[in-house]
Amino acid sequence: MGNSAFSSSLGGQMVPTGLLQADGSFINAPYQFNKDNIGKFFKNGVVLQNGVSMNVGGSDSYAFLSLNRTENDFMVEGDELKRNAFLFKAGKKLGKFRIDGNINLIDQRTTQTDSNLYDDLIQTPSTVDVRAYRDSGLEGHWTGYAVNPYWTIQNVRFNNQTTTF
Repeated sequence: MGNSAFSSSLGGQMVPTGLLQADGSFINAPYQFNKDNIGKFFKNGVVLQNGVSMNVGGSDSYAFLSLNRTENDFMVEGDELKRNAFLFKAGKKLGKFRIDGNINLIDQRTTQTDSNLYDDLIQTPSTVDVRAYRDSGLEGHWTGYAVNPYWTIQNVRFNNQTTTF
């Protein structure tokens, strides 16, 4: 489907799109094909990982310490993961015996939006630039059959924190 589908007398003209906005106006946009109009909703994700480790030891003992931090900023605005990990291992040889032990602590926090977000996005007509509805709230959407994805990412969040020891 390309621009040929919009070659009617409306092609390229400014027309009202979507539902009535809170201020009583409509969002106007050219009646034309918007390539990748859903893709414009997403952003580039970024993963940052930082870590440091130390290892010491001799012929009869050792110790290892590792500290790691991971931050994942996902493709949907506001979705993120933060993880801190601490690992300590040590061992000692006592004659014929060997004693080993370790401590591992992982603290992870995530916040994600509703999984129905993509279902709402795929109902977007190719004439609509999703970014035009960023501040339109719940009622000022481009359709009455889906939820504004910008409203969803601001209001339907699933937050989780786990600590594993």
